[in-house]
Parts: sequence; C-alpha cells; structure tokens
Amino acid sequence: MPDLARSAFVATEVRPAALQPLLTVTTDDDRAMVWDRDIGRVLQAGSLSLDELSPDGYRLFPHLLLRPRTDGSLLDAMRAATWTMSAPDGLSDIGESLVRHGYVTSEVGVVDPRWESALDQVGDDALRRHLRGLCLDAHWARMVGAYYLGPGECPSDFRPIAALPGSKVIAGLGVR
Repeated sequence: MPDLARSAFVATEVRPAALQPLLTVTTDDDRAMVWDRDIGRVLQAGSLSLDELSPDGYRLFPHLLLRPRTDGSLLDAMRAATWTMSAPDGLSDIGESLVRHGYVTSEVGVVDPRWESALDQVGDDALRRHLRGLCLDAHWARMVGAYYLGPGECPSDFRPIAALPGSKVIAGLGVR
C-alpha cells in the first residue's frame, strides 16, 4: 500500500502556477519535485484543478515515485525493501519464471552462490524462492533488467530526493 502523502511527483516542466511555490528541489537537469501531500493541499484549497495535473499541464510523462507505507520500524523497512509486504500472495519466484519462459532449465543456477547458504536457512519455501530473486548472480540480474550503478551513484529519477538536505546516496541500482 503506497504512502501517498510521502510520495512525490518529479517533473521537468511545472506549468501550473499553484505548484510553483511547492517545488522543493530543482536539480542540475532541471527536474523539480512536488510532494503529493502538497498537491493534495492545493487541490483541496481550490487553487489547483485536476485538469492542470494532466500530462500537458504538468509534464509530458508524469513520473510518480510511490513510497511504500511503513510503520517506521526496521522490520517494516526490510519488508518494503524486499517486496514482502504483501506476503504470502505477493511473493514471486523468479527462478520458476525464468524456467517457465524458457530462459533456463531447472538445473541452471541463477542465484549468486555466496547467498545459497543464507537462503537455505529460510524455513518458508515461498519466502525463500522470493528472496532468491533478490540474490541473482550478475548475469541473471542483468538479464531481468537490473544493473548496478555503483557507490554514490543515483538513478536520475531519484536525484531530486537525493538532493534533499540530510539525504545521502549510498549506491544506485537501475532497472531497464
């Protein structure tokens, strides 16, 4: 479930005048960020209409960065980071998916061997299979669209959030 009040819109062009005072960050590539809670406030006040948030009024392709709803605990943060918040129904099995789509046979290992012993300790089979998808070796991670940007690197869509005071980029992961 997303936390809409703490999610953000990122745009390269912000035309509605009502949004101009809400811009919190502008980056070197002219991206600006507006928090959803602030958009909600001006919508309720009537100084902005939904029509002004249309693609033509806001940005050619609006980009919403949804923040998962968490209770602030480390456990909940880890559930969000590992996509297990909707368990058991939302768990996936990347290995089975790769076999089903013909990328590998069931005998081919796609998980980085360094993670195998830790994954073997997870008692719940569905959870273990789901977590295996987060531990792919470099080849299979790239095959499913992920790539490591490196330490201190940030995907361009997240630069407005990374530029906020108190934020620090540790490393970046991109997805095609």
